[in-house]
Amino acid sequence: MTPGFGAPLFACVLAMGLAARPRVAIAQAAPTPRVEIAAAAQATSARRLAYDLRIDLPVTIAGASAWLATELLKNVIGPTTCGWCERSPTGMPAANLVDAGARIVYRWPDTAVAETLSNVFGYALAPAAAVGTLALASAVDHSIAGLPLDLLLVAEATSLAMDVNQLVKFAVARERPFHLYDTAPPTGAPLSRDAYLSFFSGHATFTFALATAAGTVATMRGYRAAPAVWALGLTIASFTSWWRIAADRHDLSDVLVGAAWGAGVGFLVPFLFHRPIVIRDAVRVAVVPHGVHAGAGLALVGGF
Repeated sequence: MTPGFGAPLFACVLAMGLAARPRVAIAQAAPTPRVEIAAAAQATSARRLAYDLRIDLPVTIAGASAWLATELLKNVIGPTTCGWCERSPTGMPAANLVDAGARIVYRWPDTAVAETLSNVFGYALAPAAAVGTLALASAVDHSIAGLPLDLLLVAEATSLAMDVNQLVKFAVARERPFHLYDTAPPTGAPLSRDAYLSFFSGHATFTFALATAAGTVATMRGYRAAPAVWALGLTIASFTSWWRIAADRHDLSDVLVGAAWGAGVGFLVPFLFHRPIVIRDAVRVAVVPHGVHAGAGLALVGGF
């Protein structure tokens, strides 16, 4: 290497070294803190529903017990005469034109078959569908542990709907169509008090409350199979209600009011009192310095 070329090269290397040394010294002497922010993903806890077993369980048990007791004792405590009477002064049926027309169209010649179908669908298939579809929907989303609570909330809404239904039935005492249009039994023959419990339909109330409550709970849970819960439940409820008219047990107005009331309570009770619990995303902030004393850090954990 020639002297003329070596001197400039040595000067360049020396300058680069001197420029690099302060950076290293600063980095070691004054470590810069490292801030780690860990944000949780969208909270799955939003699928949890609000409830209080100290309230929901007694309400459900009391409501279901009151409904069953009045149903079993209706021929003892039920009305003996019509309160909502639809007869002319001569004793002839005088129902409104809408109910009378619907009876002509939908009443089956063999009313016993329609009544059997309405009972099977209403009190067997409808509960089985609510339980089965909710179980399937929760299992698909790996949330089967929440099924008992789901069923409790559905039972709570349904029992409350049925309690009001029974209260209105006993208070209104509307004559059933089969009794209004048919010849009254001979004098002295026993008359079931159930003949004066037409308004409004208990089958329609029960099945629509079940279907709507189950669908609402499934939707609030976020179950992917929630549409199936709605579809099957409402289909069974619709057929059950139609067969009550075909069996000559209810007028069209009885069924429509029962369906509206059952669906309303089935939706509102879960929606108003058992909304999903929303937990905001948790954010953890941890301050950890670099360097030799990295273990002596400060961690701050909070929810934002």
